[in-house]
Amino acid sequence: MVKNLPAILETWVQSLGWEDPLKKEMATHSSILAWKIPWTEEPGGVMGLQRVRHD
Repeated sequence: MVKNLPAILETWVQSLGWEDPLKKEMATHSSILAWKIPWTEEPGGVMGLQRVRHD
């Protein structure tokens, strides 16, 4: 399981360029969805996705 999931989601939300008014709401929804997405359970899964999006 990923440690500091809220902090990772905060970085993920910022990297996607979502506006501040949406940040809290989307982070809440993302944290719920994250438990259902298999790659969040793998070490470095979220950061791996972030690296792909930056290329």
